[in-house]
Amino acid sequence: MVLGLDGTWNTPDQQDRDRQCPSNVVKLLRAIDTRQSDVEQLKYYDAGVGTDGFVDKLWGGIAGRGLFGNMRQAYVWLLENYRIGDQLFLFGFSRGAFAVRSLVAMIDLCGIPKRVDYSYDFMDVASEAARIYREPIKTKQKRMAREFRNRFHAVDATVTMLGVWDTVGAMGLPTQGLLGKLTRSQHQFHNTRLSKNVRHAYQALAMNEMRRPFEPALWRGKCPKDVETVEQVWFPGVHGNIGGGYADAGLSDVALEWMLEKAANHGLTLRPNYLINRVDPNPFAEMRDPIRPLYRSLMIGRPRVRRIGSGAIGEAIDLSAARRWLAVSRPEAPPANFLVDSQRGRNFQRRAGEYAHVEQAITESALEPEIGPEIGQLNSQQHVSNRSRSASNRTNSHSLATRTTSSHF
Repeated sequence: MVLGLDGTWNTPDQQDRDRQCPSNVVKLLRAIDTRQSDVEQLKYYDAGVGTDGFVDKLWGGIAGRGLFGNMRQAYVWLLENYRIGDQLFLFGFSRGAFAVRSLVAMIDLCGIPKRVDYSYDFMDVASEAARIYREPIKTKQKRMAREFRNRFHAVDATVTMLGVWDTVGAMGLPTQGLLGKLTRSQHQFHNTRLSKNVRHAYQALAMNEMRRPFEPALWRGKCPKDVETVEQVWFPGVHGNIGGGYADAGLSDVALEWMLEKAANHGLTLRPNYLINRVDPNPFAEMRDPIRPLYRSLMIGRPRVRRIGSGAIGEAIDLSAARRWLAVSRPEAPPANFLVDSQRGRNFQRRAGEYAHVEQAITESALEPEIGPEIGQLNSQQHVSNRSRSASNRTNSHSLATRTTSSHF
């Protein structure tokens, strides 16, 4: 089961420079093979906040309105479709990444109900789980979660892979001034620490993003013992260059290719033709100025360079950044201490705070490692449940739960 939550203002048919330019969440879901795989691969998509007209675009963009609803709708889809033993793959970009990480934590706390009486509406059940998740008093929260699990016979669910592009901290909200006061209280409950029900966690981060409200949310602190892999890799580009949505998708396709490779390694079957025709990574592609007129008029705080090498779990810089640094006419200098992820994560150093100091010039020979087999060849093992089930009948203009590839999606 594959679930994707998109970023602010992102939709499958969004335009940039008169071209359809979907985000990496959409492209990853479209790359999943739902027809040729020996096992059933269900997928769900929900567009980002701020996609329902001008008012929603303004308030959703400024205050993150709608994120909480997106989480509940995704939880409902899991209630309708999850079967014990299914593998869960969850992906998100920007605020959608924040929402999907919060959803994972909510699943860890409340589980997924398996016996819901017909007198209950699934959305009401999801709302109750969300209220428990929001409860600030931990002792009360644990009691409420235990009662919820007992009443609905909720089961634990393991997340095989959690993949996110550039999670924004505080849901991408202003943290200072009047807007900060208006939005802080309703969004401060979100817990984005890595949950113990995750097995493999990956995050692609934007090296060159400087907008203050887009402060990245990295996984920090002690890694839960059941988590097998944590990789947080910095890629060249600003926020949209990592998560997609620009006409020139060269940089975002670098981060997409990295995530697709991880997903294939963990059991997803992908469409080779889609990968060949729609994914074209280029570390030397255009780096955009993300400050649009609407955002510029609401600019809060001065630009701030993101801190790299701050001791987060599994932190590294992708090889594409080193290649770009050597090649561009106005190089973006890397930090003094960093680890170049030269094998795209295969031989990743996992200890938190483990970096290699670059004391000499990086030669071109050092930048040509053996990357490994093509993504299309990485599907030798399948782990997703092959149990047949009926597809969810819940659809709306911005959400899609499907068993096959839709012409729209």
